[in-house]
Amino acid sequence: SYKYPFSNAAMEIISSASSKIEEKYLRLGRLRLEEDLSRRTPEFTNVKLNEIKRSIVVSYVYSRMLASALNDRYLLNVYISAESNRIRSALSSEETDNVLALSKELGIPVTGEDGSFAIRFDQFLMNKQKGAGLQLVNRSLDKGKVYLSLAELSE
Repeated sequence: SYKYPFSNAAMEIISSASSKIEEKYLRLGRLRLEEDLSRRTPEFTNVKLNEIKRSIVVSYVYSRMLASALNDRYLLNVYISAESNRIRSALSSEETDNVLALSKELGIPVTGEDGSFAIRFDQFLMNKQKGAGLQLVNRSLDKGKVYLSLAELSE
């Protein structure tokens, strides 16, 4: 949950946070933004401590505020792309059950087992990103479902 700032669990953490600007989270948000803008591939480390998880979630909010305050569309796009890559990287190592739960939270009807996933044809078309690798021509289609690997689904 701490890896995905749009998840219900992350939203609960954010809603319980103080509305006062906290120096600790401001520093973490700045570091996160600098990492994103440096074009390094940001990654998550699996952590168990709740305070660290909270810091990761809240740092996203602060980094998002800082990125918006830059008032530079190009840098904001770089930031958004880096955050997207961060989430893609996190998803690529998730267990099937976690991917299915996250998909359900997002309202994307995906089924799957053992790292192989299926999505209804219409949902695939509505949710697919642009890119040659994600075109329908490159997919298995059977009984109205498009079949994807975890890597393809996380794109």
